Amino acid sequence: MAFLAWTISALVFVEIVLILLLLAPYLNRITAPLVANLLSKIRTPMYVLMVILAFVTADAARDMWKYSERLATDGAKGHAEKLDTQRFKFHAERNFYIYAFALTLFFIIIRLETVLTNYREMKRRLEALEAANKSK
Repeated sequence: MAFLAWTISALVFVEIVLILLLLAPYLNRITAPLVANLLSKIRTPMYVLMVILAFVTADAARDMWKYSERLATDGAKGHAEKLDTQRFKFHAERNFYIYAFALTLFFIIIRLETVLTNYREMKRRLEALEAANKSK
């Protein structure tokens, strides 16, 4: 499970770089076609990865609940077992927040890509209308 957490953490950094490329105001003329081309090629794998990430997030939430319940009901156990349970609960919570943040960034990337695509389409239509008005 630790490998999965580190993999998702690396994915978060990639998502942050992609969001910065989408939001870069001065480099947008340069990066917009590149990022749009990249996002169009990886759209289906991105949706598949988002579904997998949703399942992993739900599993981490289940682990959080399991260790919270175990801590609430383990009053008679020793101090070492209680510390182990607290450690497992901490790891489950950490994983949940990492996975949820990665999932949120996926939603942000998809929405940004949609907004920028609509913006480029409207800008293209406006330029076509202005060209048609000038020719009249």
